Amino acid sequence: MKRSGLIFLEGISGAGKDSYDDWITGYFANLGIQTRFFTEPSVFRHVTEAYKRLPQSERDPEVEAMLFTADRKQQFNTSIKPLIGSSHGVVVMKRSFLSSLAYQAKTDDEVAKIRAMNHFFPDPDLSAVFLCDPQTALSRIQGRDKEVSPDETLKKITMLKGRYEHLATALPDLNIKLISADASFGAVQYQLRSHFNKLMGVPMERAVFLDKDGTLVDNSEYPAIVPTDKIYFDQTVEGLRSLQGAGYKLIIISSQPWVGRGRLSPVQVEDAFKSVAAQYAEKGIIIDAYYYCPHQRPEEGGVDCECKKPKTGLLEQAAERFNIDTSRSYFVGDRSDDILTGRNFGLETCLVTMSKGDISGLGDVKPTYLHRDVNAFARALKKD
Repeated sequence: MKRSGLIFLEGISGAGKDSYDDWITGYFANLGIQTRFFTEPSVFRHVTEAYKRLPQSERDPEVEAMLFTADRKQQFNTSIKPLIGSSHGVVVMKRSFLSSLAYQAKTDDEVAKIRAMNHFFPDPDLSAVFLCDPQTALSRIQGRDKEVSPDETLKKITMLKGRYEHLATALPDLNIKLISADASFGAVQYQLRSHFNKLMGVPMERAVFLDKDGTLVDNSEYPAIVPTDKIYFDQTVEGLRSLQGAGYKLIIISSQPWVGRGRLSPVQVEDAFKSVAAQYAEKGIIIDAYYYCPHQRPEEGGVDCECKKPKTGLLEQAAERFNIDTSRSYFVGDRSDDILTGRNFGLETCLVTMSKGDISGLGDVKPTYLHRDVNAFARALKKD
């Protein structure tokens, strides 16, 4: 931890950042560190709330930011400043000036003005910003047992998500890390753990998660022909060897609904994975682990499991077993569900198109990389 011991915890409404206070407290407590949370101050709230009731046409973003700044300065001088840099521990600030940059600033000039207003705050060691799909956020908001704010509309949430994403790139000194909050509590927990471990100097492993069928193995005749001998050696071996040499764990994450449909037995599926691993081992490549979901989708009569892509249950198992750093790991696959799975776990992603990868259904979720095959992905990663 650097000198300030300051963390900003931000995000759009509906992303669930307040659900992780106990987990954050427990994480630092396990390291013998006390955590203090500070939420939006209220000394001048009555003035701020009165101002926010004005028609939008009469509101000035700079004035609104000044009102919030006055509150924050009072709170900082009296409560936060004495703790920062002391032996107290970690200060977690919610609704910091970063939220004003997202909510009030519409231009880079306005961002600069608000930054200047809040000059009394040191740069945080980490800004964890919770984001999720705007429609998901709105559904969560509407499901709460309280009145929905007039500002909590799909249009406003979408705009705020875009602003936070822009700030993460535009303001590197604020150490903004975007947390994908679309999936389970566990998926968010592993992302937070990765960022906190890096902050605290706790070593972690890197991984490349790989879809099997269509990414490593020709599945054009699957399951009629179990593809144990049609591995894309020419298009994967160089890449996998390079990734493993760079220190990445190689972990296969696969959907095998043929088990649930009765087309393949668990023994046949296990044999297929073992064959894939054995043939790569002959080339000097070790597959560190493989995980698969045997279930059909609920709409096909299957169970609503946590292991079916794009859910992240299998990734959570792997992350726990191998102590994976999600912020430095990747998911490579040939279908939209692979990209969504990686995104839901906070991973960078690559869509490989060699087997005519299916990019339908991606919507606004695009892969970080788009390459023909695993070899090309590994070469691009090496250049980066």
